Amino acid sequence: MFQGSAIMNPAELAKPPVTPDGVIARIKAAILDEDRRGPQELNGHVPPTILFTEINQLITQQWLAPYVRAALFRALPTIKGITVTQDVPAADGRRGVAFSLTDAEARSYLILDPETFRYLGDNSTRLKDRTYEWADGSKETFKAGTVGMTAQLEAKIVDQPGQRS
Repeated sequence: MFQGSAIMNPAELAKPPVTPDGVIARIKAAILDEDRRGPQELNGHVPPTILFTEINQLITQQWLAPYVRAALFRALPTIKGITVTQDVPAADGRRGVAFSLTDAEARSYLILDPETFRYLGDNSTRLKDRTYEWADGSKETFKAGTVGMTAQLEAKIVDQPGQRS
């Protein structure tokens, strides 16, 4: 079972060959397949921001075999615009190595433990003001310079949805 907002089953990434180029190709194919069913038209090209978002969702929301995670970590710096930054904070104060990408609106960091590469959290900084309209009709504006942070304190594999231990 997989859940969250990732568009592909992580088991597909575990099929050989599991290489940085291989996992990127599979993720791009899944994004383009999803694109054909949705309103956004990518015309056969996956922008780095969409690719980074999908990889971030896979790493943060799915259980991935260690060799798949390793391939994704090796692949991230090969994506145009991705940089590696040391000593980036997660919301709980832990600091790690981060893969980051800047687009027109924000700089986003995927933060990993510098020794184990375990996911620590993420961090993003707004680069310009943006107003969102929520489902209830209310609006919320996030000003340039606003920082959003998360931290993952614990993750476990369980036998069924909702199980905590």
